[in-house]
Amino acid sequence: MRTLEEKEKILDRYKPTHYKVGVVSKEMIGYLLDKFRGSEKIIKYKEAGSKGPVVMNYSPDREGMKPWFEPVQDLVWDLLGSNCYVWGSNIFRVEKPHIAHNDDYTEKNYPIYKTVVLPLEISKPTNFVTFDQAYLDGPVKLFRGYDPVPESYYNKSLTDYSDIINYTDKPFDKEMHEKYLSHIPIEALHGLTVEKVVSWTPGNAIIFDMGRIHSASNFITQDIKYKIGYSIFTAKDYN
Repeated sequence: MRTLEEKEKILDRYKPTHYKVGVVSKEMIGYLLDKFRGSEKIIKYKEAGSKGPVVMNYSPDREGMKPWFEPVQDLVWDLLGSNCYVWGSNIFRVEKPHIAHNDDYTEKNYPIYKTVVLPLEISKPTNFVTFDQAYLDGPVKLFRGYDPVPESYYNKSLTDYSDIINYTDKPFDKEMHEKYLSHIPIEALHGLTVEKVVSWTPGNAIIFDMGRIHSASNFITQDIKYKIGYSIFTAKDYN
């Protein structure tokens, strides 16, 4: 568990979500898709009869730096600067949109920094939502109001929101819910406010602080069958 001082250091360097257009080449997208399609994958919730998400995990911290990852590391340095490092990543294919969650990691005491999301493949653009709120006591999915509370593969199932940073305890905006987040019960978004909505489009990069709560939009309503993306998790030593 982090100390209050460590949390303050993380929050002191929080910045608004950054959206960079046209920074990932078609060649890089093809390179990553080929790596994903030829890799060993994890099927989350397989025991529960689910067919996804399908994930290829790679952690330079645990597995060492492999040659295939060097172009990705160079891209991350171009986006964030060379004074950060990648500790983990995953390429994912989903047929159902992710719900509200953070990307925290506490198994090792990393000075967590930014998540970089690279959209890789989708039939048409969709959206991605970040919130003004954050959670720094481990990886969570937000399940307030769910009955029963769903199984969570890795993240803790959070139903008590009292430790969410910037929590408002006010109902979530109904218009935003209907437009972007109808796959999530509105009660599960109670106390949250939208920071930014950006386009989830291959070739672009979405950059946000790892503890920040975020969610996919409900791409099912757009008749999108699946999407493939790459989440890259970084750390940066405190100044």
